[in-house]
Amino acid sequence: MDRLDAVQWMEKSSRTIAVQKVRAIVDKIGYPTWMANDDVIDQMYSTVSRLKASYWSAKNNLTGLVKLSKRCLELCTGVACTFG
Repeated sequence: MDRLDAVQWMEKSSRTIAVQKVRAIVDKIGYPTWMANDDVIDQMYSTVSRLKASYWSAKNNLTGLVKLSKRCLELCTGVACTFG
């Protein structure tokens, strides 16, 4: 904000609006709150089985991972996923 006060080329009305915009900035750093909920995480990973050596187990794990990916995207975006 000190820089905005020192800018000479900006009109006062524009500077006032710029300062308001800077003050309106909200830091959103970290993880979404649902990630701290063990029940949500357990539900998301319930479709993923432990890795085993057989082809069918690997195929089932991939299916579970697709379901997990869809659920993560839905939680993050709030939009239903249509892939998979």
